[in-house]
Amino acid sequence: MKKKTIITVLVLLLAILAGVVMWPAAPEYGDSYSEQQRKLWNERRALYPAAWNIMIGDVRPEYADAICTITPMRKEVLEHVLRRKREEDNALALQQEDLRDREKVPYPEMEVKLPDTESLRLDEISIRECLQRARGGDAEACMVMAWRMGGGGMVPELVWSWNRTRTIHYWLDKAESLGRPEAKFLKNCSSIYQKEIRKNLTRSMSGCSYTTPSGFDYTVLPGYGDFMGCIRNGDALAYRMMRDIVFSASILPKERDILWNVLRERAKSGDLRAMEDLAAIAFEGGQIDEYSREIKREMKASLCSRIIKLLPGFARESVWHACVGMGVLDAEDTVAMRNFREAAEYARLGARRGSLACMSSWLGYGLNGLDYFSREDWEDVFRYSRLLVERGYAPYICRLNVLICLDNYNGKILNYYYIDQKNWNERFARGQQLFQERVTGYDLSPLYVAKNAEDIEKQWDDAVAVYGADQVLSYLMMRTEEIRPELAGAYIEKVRQQADKGDPCAAFVQGYLLEQERLLHVDHGEAWRCYERALERVDPKDMTYVPNVANKRRSGNFLVMLPEAIRMAMLSLLLEHPEFPGRDLSRVPDLLHELEDFTKDDSSGSLCYLMGRMYEDGIGVPVDLSQALKYYERGKADNSNCAERWEKLQASISAK
Repeated sequence: MKKKTIITVLVLLLAILAGVVMWPAAPEYGDSYSEQQRKLWNERRALYPAAWNIMIGDVRPEYADAICTITPMRKEVLEHVLRRKREEDNALALQQEDLRDREKVPYPEMEVKLPDTESLRLDEISIRECLQRARGGDAEACMVMAWRMGGGGMVPELVWSWNRTRTIHYWLDKAESLGRPEAKFLKNCSSIYQKEIRKNLTRSMSGCSYTTPSGFDYTVLPGYGDFMGCIRNGDALAYRMMRDIVFSASILPKERDILWNVLRERAKSGDLRAMEDLAAIAFEGGQIDEYSREIKREMKASLCSRIIKLLPGFARESVWHACVGMGVLDAEDTVAMRNFREAAEYARLGARRGSLACMSSWLGYGLNGLDYFSREDWEDVFRYSRLLVERGYAPYICRLNVLICLDNYNGKILNYYYIDQKNWNERFARGQQLFQERVTGYDLSPLYVAKNAEDIEKQWDDAVAVYGADQVLSYLMMRTEEIRPELAGAYIEKVRQQADKGDPCAAFVQGYLLEQERLLHVDHGEAWRCYERALERVDPKDMTYVPNVANKRRSGNFLVMLPEAIRMAMLSLLLEHPEFPGRDLSRVPDLLHELEDFTKDDSSGSLCYLMGRMYEDGIGVPVDLSQALKYYERGKADNSNCAERWEKLQASISAK
């Protein structure tokens, strides 16, 4: 009987198991438009493991070298696989577009509102409001003002200009005096970093190349103890400022680990602010780019990797890929990947509890870590996107169109889901303009359409405080045609006041304004002296971009870095005005020598034109037609003036 009972039970279990196996599974997706879009999107996501997306953002064949580290495939095989996957992805995207175009689902009407700034953190509010609070004695606001000027703002700079350095130090000094002692360390560290980065910086007309400093010991700097006190207290602002001001998260591993552990414990206990800070540390400030480097670094530093290095060279790659294929080496096991997923999970948890910052972080970055969209995930994408707009969350609104244009998953999903792309752009273009004007403060035009000198006086100092003098001065140069001649004196006076403080950019702009024939204060001799003062003061490694005043026809490079802009302006003044008081041709050879390397750049057409004219016309140097031809030849593809002079000079030489 006992044996029979056991057999009966086994038969029943087998029957149940067979029923489970043979019973047709319930459909995973519904028949609705939304469900069909989710199905197609999940098919696209299945093509690429999440680690690939996290490491390199968007998977393309040119990233094969990076992906080879975390896959069991050799580069040549992987490149073929990536091409095939790209084709499959494009085919699925076309199906999504066809489905979208058939259904014609309109984007839901939403009112773009201004936010309740009390619900935003200081680093999220309008820079104008932050300035007002800083001027009122808010120490944290002073810290944020320094941060925005130093790397966390709209126009971060690798190398700080004269004016930017003074402004950042001013706000850090004020923050320290108001009870933020860690500000001293941030000031000291940034000063050392700026010196270090200039040592290995090479500039050209089209940009720069540099090596990130990593060798200086910042732990011995005054104020480091106070900075570490902030870290141990879970103050994410101090860490984020340090990370962005020194332009590299890689020099802060110890501090980051301490802060991460503090915030993790608080987040586990339900602290919503800690969840927001974890997401900010994990995803913002270029941190996403760090994951690729950190994942590779950790895998290469593993015990398995060290053993592989002991093998003969011909065997190392095969053994590496075998270990990856067997899971002995796995990107998912790295601290970087665990941190990413942990931050994404806390961002999601914070979003479910109503945090707008967490919603924005999860949509912007957390989606990259999802291999599969559940129905809840899918619905949350649309729900959070709508909430962020309707509640006027400025950081999300201001980058919404950018999200759609770039390969961000939030932007991609919205783009493939809704048909009305044209109206989308028009609707949010106005929304972005609204936020730029009232929230981010990104609108300098009122300063340059002032009605009288009193308006200029009133708006100038605030504009400099919000945007920095470099940006205000550069914008003024681009708007000179709109300046009413009777107000030119007021603008020149404000620029002169800035130049008198020692600002080389202001001295350069002062010279430029004094050249303008349509303004009242034309003085070419004084313009030359301003350029000389600017050249004496400017840092040779200054990377402030200003309009290229020598580019009269707007042909070729429009923006150049300040040291070259000053030298080119001096050559241009000598070329266009043969006689003026103080004209000094003895400076020409040095100017040509200092600019020589920049003529080899593809975008140096306007510079090559000036160099060619100096030699063709014998301005400050002996006439040398072969030299003139050389520079015209270099610049003719980029500058129509060079092309014309080259043809004429060639014809003239041939005729002789």
